[in-house]
Amino acid sequence: MWCTASGRGGTVTTTSAFRTLRPSQTFTTEILQGYKQTYGVGQPIILYFSQRITDKAAVERALRLGDQLAIEAFETRVLVGRHPDDPDKLKSAPMPKEIIAKFMNG
Repeated sequence: MWCTASGRGGTVTTTSAFRTLRPSQTFTTEILQGYKQTYGVGQPIILYFSQRITDKAAVERALRLGDQLAIEAFETRVLVGRHPDDPDKLKSAPMPKEIIAKFMNG
């Protein structure tokens, strides 16, 4: 990277180098509707993340289109377990009655 500054004392040019930090871990995401597609106003866009996201707000801030926020987001959680035929896959699990009661009765 190089930079030039000019002022009353003249012009100074300097060169510098830097590296960004390597993240300790990364994740991938998959979009349900299709890559590089156009979506209508109000159309839900579903993203699947390769791991649990602990900072939801950071992900929401990162989903931008140019300089503008690209989404208004909310989160939906479901109960899952390992698929009995393929432990590398997940399978939805029924919601326990105790949890349903908490949602219904507060």
